[in-house]
Amino acid sequence: MYQAYGYTAASHLDVVLEKLQDFLRSKNTQQKSSGGLLSIFKDSGPKEVAAKHSIILAFGYVTAYAPPGLITSRIEVHIINPIKPFFPDAKSLVLKECIIKAVDLIGKALHPNRLHKEYTLTHRDELLKYVLSYMCPDPKSPYSALIPCL
Repeated sequence: MYQAYGYTAASHLDVVLEKLQDFLRSKNTQQKSSGGLLSIFKDSGPKEVAAKHSIILAFGYVTAYAPPGLITSRIEVHIINPIKPFFPDAKSLVLKECIIKAVDLIGKALHPNRLHKEYTLTHRDELLKYVLSYMCPDPKSPYSALIPCL
């Protein structure tokens, strides 16, 4: 499902971004009656967990397949900001893998060879910090000495 959003973004970027943001807004509206920000995704059932994984990957694939001339004007506000709230609370391995894959797709989409110009992502250091923290084992874990940092 998430790759389909990317394929569609190749020719309809703004429509796809609006649909993804509408999905996030509808989830935020539903959960306002039940508690804090993005609480619908916390400790929720399998459908909500799968939706969270899909939405993160969808933003990654949208970035990967978006026209290079348009993506730089939309990356900060329309792609990074909506998915950034998911990063600090990532505890499951599957969610961490989805975030790493999305950041990888975003990085490849913003590579100078694809854009044909230099572009500096303002959130680069923050995204890199999260990716590195997901890839290294928890230092408090008894297995951390056995599992090297990737």
